[in-house]
Amino acid sequence: MGKYIDELLMKNILCAVSAGMILNVGIVNITFANKLLNKDTNIMSDTLLIEKQKVIANDISNIDRRLSYLTSKKSINNFKKNEVLIDLTDENIFNPNKIIKHQETSLKIENAEKIAEDFEKMNNKNGDSFIKKNKDNKIDENINAIIDKNDISLTAKDNIEKQIDNIYIEKNASVQAENKENILNIENIDKDALHKQAVLDARAGLYDKSLSVLKSLYAGNKNEVLIAYDYMTVLNWAGKYEQAIKIYEDGQYGEAPDYVKMNIAGAYYRLNLLDKVADIIIPLVENDNKEASLLLAQTYLRLDRIKEADDVYNELIIKYPDDMDIYLNRAQAAIAAANWSRAARDWTDVLNLYEKNPDDEKITKQQILDNLSASYIRIRRFKEAAQLLKPYVENKTASASMVGNYITALNNTDLSRQAEKIYYDFFPSYDKAPAFVTRELANSYIKTAEYKKAVNVYEYLVLSADVDIDDRFNLAYYACLSGVDKHEGLQSYREILSRKDAAKYTARILSQAQDFLRQGYYNTAKDVYYELINYDKRFHNIYAGDLVKERQYQSALHEYYAMTKDADLKKSGVEGIVQTSVLLKDYKTAEERLKQLDNEFKNISYDKAKGSFTNKQMGEVDFNVFNYSDHDDSDETDVNVFVKQYVDNGFWIEGSVGKSYIKDEEDSDTTILDTNRVGIRYTARKWDTLLAWSMFGIDSGDKNGLYINTLFRPTDRQSVNFIYGYEPVCDVDALDYEDGSIFGDNYILRYVYDLNTRESYYLELRKSDYTDDNKRYGWEIGQRYNIYNEKEKKGRTLDRTLFWSRDRYSNQDVPYTSPKLSENIGSEWKWGLDLGNDDTLYYILGANWKRDYPDELAFAPYVGIEYNKYIGDRNFYSISAGYGWQTQDRWGKGSWDYDNKQISFSYNITW
Repeated sequence: MGKYIDELLMKNILCAVSAGMILNVGIVNITFANKLLNKDTNIMSDTLLIEKQKVIANDISNIDRRLSYLTSKKSINNFKKNEVLIDLTDENIFNPNKIIKHQETSLKIENAEKIAEDFEKMNNKNGDSFIKKNKDNKIDENINAIIDKNDISLTAKDNIEKQIDNIYIEKNASVQAENKENILNIENIDKDALHKQAVLDARAGLYDKSLSVLKSLYAGNKNEVLIAYDYMTVLNWAGKYEQAIKIYEDGQYGEAPDYVKMNIAGAYYRLNLLDKVADIIIPLVENDNKEASLLLAQTYLRLDRIKEADDVYNELIIKYPDDMDIYLNRAQAAIAAANWSRAARDWTDVLNLYEKNPDDEKITKQQILDNLSASYIRIRRFKEAAQLLKPYVENKTASASMVGNYITALNNTDLSRQAEKIYYDFFPSYDKAPAFVTRELANSYIKTAEYKKAVNVYEYLVLSADVDIDDRFNLAYYACLSGVDKHEGLQSYREILSRKDAAKYTARILSQAQDFLRQGYYNTAKDVYYELINYDKRFHNIYAGDLVKERQYQSALHEYYAMTKDADLKKSGVEGIVQTSVLLKDYKTAEERLKQLDNEFKNISYDKAKGSFTNKQMGEVDFNVFNYSDHDDSDETDVNVFVKQYVDNGFWIEGSVGKSYIKDEEDSDTTILDTNRVGIRYTARKWDTLLAWSMFGIDSGDKNGLYINTLFRPTDRQSVNFIYGYEPVCDVDALDYEDGSIFGDNYILRYVYDLNTRESYYLELRKSDYTDDNKRYGWEIGQRYNIYNEKEKKGRTLDRTLFWSRDRYSNQDVPYTSPKLSENIGSEWKWGLDLGNDDTLYYILGANWKRDYPDELAFAPYVGIEYNKYIGDRNFYSISAGYGWQTQDRWGKGSWDYDNKQISFSYNITW
């Protein structure tokens, strides 16, 4: 995490211990580095804010003295202790073409005018200038002038430059061979001058040129450790860490000076060989080397040795209590370790130190708050981040990074609708804003479900120079989600799949297709899946399997049948048909296709299909007891046993035996009703039909009647259910009626539409013709909605049901309850909690308003609890209880009186 930040931290340290000129590195804004290295983050910044990068040289005479000293000692190490060479590693790693630009803009030499004047005097004195003309590289002129001023003759200087140029073009094989003798034969030139020139080139950022010389010098002078030291150092600066380490380890330079060890430690650090970093620098730390201590603390953080890192930092702070560099290093190191809670703490400490000394030029308060707020965002402290950023946004002084982070905070505090105005307050158009801020604007549109606007943003981003793959995916996804731009979204998916590296993006496209499927965008999901299928037909099997997971069985069968037409997919298609048919209890089709597998693929395993058919449900028995009582002194207890057994070819035999005890508490009168039923059921892909004969035994005499229950599924999302039954009115007075028990022909027609697996709607029409000439007409509408389902992750679910029903009776002069109008309106909420041992507990809360005309609607709430327990794969039992109240009006005013209660128990066994 944070390679770029690590590089800057290393630069802070290594530039403080190497030889040369002082480099003062300021603060790193973390958000940009995170964006550069972590594409999944939404926190960004527009600059790394490497402040006041200065190269200090005293004057021409001091430069002369250093060069003269170098000539005698031949080592970078022999510059003054408080001076360092320029380390441009970061620029070279991320954009080698910027070296010259960096030289021109970042290397600021004091007394430059004095040097220029000296050059001009030299030119005038010599007539035709002997200085190499290079307008694009003033540093070369400086070097040449310095060499001349050290009394190196023109001829010697030309020879040196010629040798350097020959060495620098070594990469050309033919030239290398041609000049091999000259390159290696350095006895006839000034070796020390070559060494000095290479050092100056390295300081100027011309690493390739410098290394070409140092490589040849090292090859011919391996025993001269000072050349080896400089060679290793420049290799590290140039990002050639492995080469630097190899020379160090092969040469066994254990007695190397501190600056070499720090550079090698830096190479180990960048290669994440952190244990070796500690081995090298601990002895330096013991010698009170501050920079080594900082690197050791960083290393401990990377190793997650938090306490040891804290010990090092605390010791440094005790020694240097007001040293801003230590605090900044600690904060930056926390970022590099991706320890965001620690980063927030450390940036707070930086802020506190800054408040003591607001004139410290290393960093501004705005930069501190920018980084602190970004750290808050990473630990989801969005409100605090917004509070820090808000003043700068309101007074229009916020940087682009602050604007982006502020919009991120708004997007996560339900204030996304403010983002658009803020964005356009700072940036009149997309091309005026950094790409990361524009992406945050798109995120705000997504939060507010303004998908068309989000699509417009991504359409701009995919055509911009800063486009990344996330922009293309977001354009594809939200264009499809918006509905109106689905063609453009599919085209974007197509373009991604046409890339040479498309294989690494298929999993992400599949995830988005599955997301569309889960949300119920079945047609859109199908289109995206088929883009994958066109890329690789093996995705067809995945698509069909995902349809099964979403209980879209008929659609899955359609895909499996299509697969059987492809020779490469036929076996998988037939296996899918078997397994899905078993789920639909279409055993006839499953058995036929299993025979096909046996005939056509007898030498290939198809255990999953065989196993699903072998383990299909063949029968079940269910025992249940139910008791209900209400404020009208009614009390009913039902005891039933239900049995079902599969026969063959889709046919089942089933029957039930039941007894009801119906009691009138006021009269202490109990009537017993025996209910027996036997029938035959047929199941197929779209049909589930029961035809049965009901037999009722009561005191007034036995009666029989037909019972029909047929369910038709034209599609996965629609079902039509028709029920007819000749049944008694379950009321004591109706069953004991003097003219004989009152029965009725009851008709129910129910239509259900599943919008997706989470949401469904239903409409029910009902009619009853009673034997006492009374008639009932009614209807009910409702919605079922799964608010959340985290059963697999957290074991929690929440379902809500809304309903409204009305029933009208033609005759009120009857012995049972028969109001002119009966009405119910309400909602039910059911919370589920997985207890972890194949058992689930549900809490039920109902808000119901009901009335019997001419009464007005009155609030009638109820509560319930339900416990379900699975015992293995075949046994299951359930216990539930509920209690309801009645009030005096729709607002629930007045007393809450008992309305009803119920309790039930059931046990189910399948085989």
